[in-house]
Amino acid sequence: MNTPSPLAPFAARVALSAIFIWSGLAKLFAASATQGYIASAGLPAPAIAYWVAIAVEVGGGFMLLAGYRTRAVAPQGCSTLSDDSE
Repeated sequence: MNTPSPLAPFAARVALSAIFIWSGLAKLFAASATQGYIASAGLPAPAIAYWVAIAVEVGGGFMLLAGYRTRAVAPQGCSTLSDDSE
């Protein structure tokens, strides 16, 4: 039976954390567009939601990269990445 490489979890964490960090930084550099999108979705306090989303994505991305509480961080980071627009 083949056993997975011990580097596989690390490679997966690097790939997933890169997505979160990149997305958070993209929000940071497009502040007005991101806050406008949040407001158009009808969410209250777009400025606060904007900073929370950045903190979750960038902070969570670095936590994933370090391997700290990965099972708790990954689902919450994914919730900020979702786009329900049709």
